[in-house]
Amino acid sequence: MEENFGSAIALLGRLARAISDSGVAIFIEGVDTKRLNARYRYPDSPHEVCLRNLLGRVDEYLESTGAKCKVIADMVSDENSYQQRFDYYCDLSSTTLVRLVCDKIRKIWG
Repeated sequence: MEENFGSAIALLGRLARAISDSGVAIFIEGVDTKRLNARYRYPDSPHEVCLRNLLGRVDEYLESTGAKCKVIADMVSDENSYQQRFDYYCDLSSTTLVRLVCDKIRKIWG
């Protein structure tokens, strides 16, 4: 088992290097679920937190470089619920940056 794990890590390392050498920007987001649950009484799902943070980082990158991109994210079984929560989050946000990001995402989604 350890040999397979080491081989997988080595392969992922080579893959990440090849992608990076091609000039592509890679964004990876994660969340510490123990800290998330400790900080909030009713936290958003880790998937939702990661996706929201990742989209914000991608938007900042695109603004600073003038580049365009296509975001491909995994699908979840309760996608409609996520869409409703995304809309709720965007509508209640008090920051201009979040509203601008939400508007851009909504234009892309059509």
